[in-house]
Amino acid sequence: MKALRIALAVLVLEACEVFAHPEGGVGVSEASLPSCGPGEVFKECESTSCGELSCADPEPTDECSRDCAYQCFCVRGLYRNSLGICVPFSQCERRPVTKA
Repeated sequence: MKALRIALAVLVLEACEVFAHPEGGVGVSEASLPSCGPGEVFKECESTSCGELSCADPEPTDECSRDCAYQCFCVRGLYRNSLGICVPFSQCERRPVTKA
């Protein structure tokens, strides 16, 4: 009986890693958040098309995808470069402009 109680307690503790938000939906507990890289922040249920800007697409859009990603995104003011690193726009790689 004691082993059953311990097993049940372990299951309850593991289940508590994911909890319900007061406003509804499911979230991730702070203890289980992934560690993000420099200039990144973990966001919950964020659109992948509007969660961050990139060097390749530096302008924000009003047309966000309806997906729900739980991942690290670049903080505001930084852009994800082609290497996957969040950098200031001044450090984005420049593409040569071709004239027609």
